Amino acid sequence: MLGLDVKTIEAFGQIAGIGGLSLFVFVYLYREVIRKKIFPQLNSQQAYKLIRLFLILVFLFSSTGLAAWVYVSITGVKPIELGVFPTEEPQPIIISWMTLIDQKKYQEAYDQSDDLMIKKNFSFERFAELTKSARNPIGDPIERINIKSGMLTSPPGYPIGYYTYSLFKSRFSNGLFYFEVVTLRATSAQWKPCAYEINPAPPT
Repeated sequence: MLGLDVKTIEAFGQIAGIGGLSLFVFVYLYREVIRKKIFPQLNSQQAYKLIRLFLILVFLFSSTGLAAWVYVSITGVKPIELGVFPTEEPQPIIISWMTLIDQKKYQEAYDQSDDLMIKKNFSFERFAELTKSARNPIGDPIERINIKSGMLTSPPGYPIGYYTYSLFKSRFSNGLFYFEVVTLRATSAQWKPCAYEINPAPPT
């Protein structure tokens, strides 16, 4: 950037913050424009228009940075933090958690679930009751095929953060097919089950 060392910019930004960094960029770029040797090639009107346009653009950039700094300083607004993205593979966690549900080990499944979205909203008794009411009438799973998986960032209706999900088409002992969706939320650099849905699959 115009011969300016990147470390100098980083150091200035750490000391002066957004507002100071914007002001620094404004002053530095203004100095560099004045030092350029293109002006002897322009007539006075062209040089005036060029300098005016440049100064307007740089001033707007600097003013925006200063305004952002003032707003954050006054309101105390902090950048949105998504948390740490887990390095572990989510699929084994999903399969393990669903196996606990299949085996009716509801306490273990509850213990491994997300604190914010499950434990905070449901007691163990309520969690077990809802799971039994959804699963007991249809019997045990006979086969389960993962037909889609994906990653999401702060989906609507969910707390801010990283999420991953898997969609399964499963056949149960009642002879019918169902769609199962298990969603995991990133918490403390770990994936935790935070939602489970099961709905009848339309006949094909």
